[in-house]
Amino acid sequence: MTRYAMIIDLNKCLGCEACAAACIAENRRIQALKTIEKAAGSSDAYKKVRDFWLRTRVIPVYTGKYPFSKLVFMHNICLHCDNAPCVAACPTGATYQRPDGIVLVDHTKCIGCQYCVYACPYGARAWDPEINAIDKCTFCEHLLAEGQPPACVQTCPAHARIFGDLEDPESEVARIVRENKNVHRLGSDWRAKAGVFFVVNPEFKELAGNPKFPDKEEELEKHQPLYRLAGWGVFALTVLGLAGHIIYWTAKKSGEEGEA
Repeated sequence: MTRYAMIIDLNKCLGCEACAAACIAENRRIQALKTIEKAAGSSDAYKKVRDFWLRTRVIPVYTGKYPFSKLVFMHNICLHCDNAPCVAACPTGATYQRPDGIVLVDHTKCIGCQYCVYACPYGARAWDPEINAIDKCTFCEHLLAEGQPPACVQTCPAHARIFGDLEDPESEVARIVRENKNVHRLGSDWRAKAGVFFVVNPEFKELAGNPKFPDKEEELEKHQPLYRLAGWGVFALTVLGLAGHIIYWTAKKSGEEGEA
């Protein structure tokens, strides 16, 4: 039986956030455009756009002290747990798990109680007023139905995200889990075994059992001004990349709809 899984290689991740941009364009394009429209001209426009909820986020995590500190770009995403606490918490059955491991939300059954939001230890779901239901990563199940991998996997320039069938011993994800000693399964301390695995060096191994996703600004304040300057440079490039990816995916989607 098929068991979908994703591997995120943190040693390859560039922190470019192309995965987040692709996810927005594929799954939350309308919400993003409305957020930008509402924020336009307001004094807190940057904060409104920055607070836009993402199905997947890339967060810098530091260890050590300057000048010997180390940085890894941690990814926050629904982990499609084997024993998903969100499924157990949902009173209506709106949150459910398919036989292939993907955790989804039936919007017709969701009553907005947000019990699943509080039950998720990873902060990977949120209420979306645009669709009047809970929103979360779905592994782009609509693309899987067409024989395509998730949008974030398709767009990653460093091949840091790998997706496939964990039950197929010949698949890339199965081979990496089987052979790479630095593969860790997130959530091992919470008995909610994840369908997302991370390749991470030993100094960041603790994230695999008890992940913490600190606020980006709080982390940057702990480091030297040079680090902050570099961070703003990365942010500027990210904004440009985000705009480019949204334009690309929008044009691609429009072209496909036109052909149809």
